[in-house]
Amino acid sequence: MTLWIVLTVMCSAAAVLMAIPLIRRFEARGVGGGRDAGVYWDQLKEVECDREAGLIGAAEAELARVEIERRLLASERQVVPPRPVSPAWRTAALVATTGFVVLGAVNLYAVN
Repeated sequence: MTLWIVLTVMCSAAAVLMAIPLIRRFEARGVGGGRDAGVYWDQLKEVECDREAGLIGAAEAELARVEIERRLLASERQVVPPRPVSPAWRTAALVATTGFVVLGAVNLYAVN
């Protein structure tokens, strides 16, 4: 009987450890607008370099800078912070997974 208790505890622990990455996968992620910010910062630097090199005029550089900054602000507004799964749902999922694995193993053993 002690063997069954030890095996049940081991199966439960294994089920919980296997379920953690599966449950974390379903956390809501932020919308990917923040990745574009680096591109816009690089574009601002390029406009400044082009203005200093004399490739574009001051008025054109100012117009380009304003447009890039507008796009930068718009991309930063689109970023939504990640929303984690509530602890109650996570606990319920872990308990359900553990119960499913342990009861399934016991039923398979009982069939044989």
